[in-house]
Parts: sequence; C-alpha cells; structure tokens
Amino acid sequence: MLLTYRIFAKKFGAAVSVISGALLATLPAFVLISRTGSPSIMALFLIILSIVLVGEIMLSNHEKTSIKFLALIFKIILGIVLALLVYCPGGIYFTLVFILIGALHPKSRLLLLRTRPWKIIMGTLFGLIILSPLIITIFTQLMHGGWGLTRTLLCLDSSLSLANIREVLLQISSFELGFNSNILTPIFSIPMLILALIGLVKLITDFFAARSYLILTLLIVSLALAFLNPAQSFWLIIPLILLVIIAVASLIDMWFTVFPKNIVARAVAVILLVIMSAELVWTNISANILALNYSRGLVYAYSQEFPALANYAKQHPNQKFQLVTSDSQVGFYQLFAESHTNLSVISSGKFSDNQQPDGQLIVLATAGNNPSPIPRQIVTNPQSRQSVLLRVY
Repeated sequence: MLLTYRIFAKKFGAAVSVISGALLATLPAFVLISRTGSPSIMALFLIILSIVLVGEIMLSNHEKTSIKFLALIFKIILGIVLALLVYCPGGIYFTLVFILIGALHPKSRLLLLRTRPWKIIMGTLFGLIILSPLIITIFTQLMHGGWGLTRTLLCLDSSLSLANIREVLLQISSFELGFNSNILTPIFSIPMLILALIGLVKLITDFFAARSYLILTLLIVSLALAFLNPAQSFWLIIPLILLVIIAVASLIDMWFTVFPKNIVARAVAVILLVIMSAELVWTNISANILALNYSRGLVYAYSQEFPALANYAKQHPNQKFQLVTSDSQVGFYQLFAESHTNLSVISSGKFSDNQQPDGQLIVLATAGNNPSPIPRQIVTNPQSRQSVLLRVY
C-alpha cells in the first residue's frame, strides 16, 4: 500500500494515492495471494517496487546534488530488483520491458545518455551477481540435456488456446465468485473494469508519455502470459489497478478544468470521489468475505489437515505420535516434526498394517492409507465433502 502511494503521490496527489493503496489492499485476488504466501505475491511486489524506483530516478534527475546521490542508490536497487524478477516464472519478460522502455523512450533514453557509464555498469554488475546462481543452474542443466527450468522461467510449459483466452476473460469479468487456476475471480468488479477502460482510453490518447509506454506494455505482456497460462493472470493486477487510478485522476482533472473557480462544484467532486472510492473498497471487502465463507471452489481448494494436526499435537504435548502422510508431503511434515520431538513421519508407501507404531498412529485423510483397525478418534471439519482430516489409532 505504501509503494502504491509512492507511485502516485508526486503526480496525482495524496488523495488519489491513498485511494490507489486502498483499492489494491482490498482487491480480493490480491488479498488471497497475500494471505496464502504464494510466490506470486513476491512477483507483484517486485513489479511495484520497480515502478516506484523508476519514478524516483526520473524525479531525482532534476533535483539538487544531494538528491542525485539517492538516484545512484535507486539505480543500483533497480538493477537488483530487475534481476530478482527474472527468478519468477515470466518475470524475465517484465525485466526486458523496463530495459527496452528505458532504451527506446526519448525521455528515459536521454536520462541514460546523461548518466555516467560507471553508474550503469555498477547497477548491471549487481544485477549479474544476483543472477549468477540462476545462470549457473541453467547452464548446468543444459549441459545434461535438460531445460525444464528454462521452460518454466519462460512460461513455455503451456500454449495459446481459445480455452485459455476464454478462461482469462472470465477471470477478469465474471459475474460470479469463483476460484480458477489458483486465482480468486473475478479479479476486478464491473465498476473497476469500467474505470480501467477509461484509464486505457486516457493512456492511448497520451500515448507518447513514458507512463503510457510503461503501463500499456505491462498490460500487453501480462495479457500474453495469462493467455498462455491462466494461472499467470495474477500479473494483470498491477497494470489494471494502474489504469483505474489514472482514470480516477483524469476524471478529477476534467471536472476541475470545467469548474476552475467554482468552490461548490469542486466540493461536489470531492464528495462524489469519496462515495465512489468507499463503494469500490466496500465491494472488494464484501467480495472477500463472501468468497471466504461461501465460495465452494475456494473452500475446498485448501486442505485443513495441517492446522488440525497442529491443534491435536498441542492438545497432547506428552504423547508420542507416528504420522502417516502421502509421499509428496513427507518433506513438509518432517519440517513440522523438527519442532515436535514427539512426532515421527512416515510415508503411506512405506507403512503397513503389521507395523507397530511408536505411540499413537495418526493417518492423514490424503495419505490414501486406512489401517484395518477401527480408529479411536476421527478429526473432521464442518464441510459436507472431504470432511475427514485425521484418523487416530
């Protein structure tokens, strides 16, 4: 929220900046990605941070010498951030977007030409240092005839299809709350989509501005990645929210231009802005509450086995347990067992009914292994399906 405030504070003022932060912080898709700790949230953070750094560099170029020293720091940090973005699947395309716009747009190109070469080399060097582990890993993998990591980073594991395009369009503009490709849909409400369209028109009419170059290119790249793989549609959050804020700022400017000295008209504009912003934020909050409580796709998308196990272990601190889980989850629960010395973990493939457990035997529902004895206790949740979490023997 603070980063989005920083993006718009200089250009559009504090009021629009606060609105931008509130809209992004309450956006259902963004909230879900943040709450689940998905790697996607780091990709979005790096994109926002890159935009903030670019803006700070452009502004500090016209300031006094003490501020120009900060510009050097910002350039070094920008090189590091763009390098970190390459670690995210599809992030390399956004890194290239920032580099190409910096080289092609007249204003940013002039800034680069005025920058001393050693400063550019320093930022590039820091970026290459950050990228060196990834470069070595990719090179080693290619030497052994594999390029799975390269395909993942370039998002080449899927292809463009009409089904993908249709799914992405539904993710953006669906009228029904859902959970598709790990994204809480719709990404935007209808009023926010209308504002985004207004912002898009504004950018097209002001096409030669560096801001328009950047946001439109981010939007095109985000759409391309989403059409290739709908699970990558989270990239759309940033360019769309930028379009919404540009629309809000443009509407305010148009209104104040029509009524430059009419205090009553300006007051009406402020009141309408507050009402509209409150309505958009409340719509986002309501969508979050409804999705968490009533969206079947979201409710069944996440397993409740781990909190149930943690709660059961907390209630029986002196009891020894042997946990049976699926082969794919053994590593995860072994991390949990490191902080619980009374718990040991075994995969369902290695467990047999004849094996004597060390203490109580806990079998996860997803382990796919049901020992023959009748369990002494079954831990469940209130859901109508997939309600069994743990079986204790």
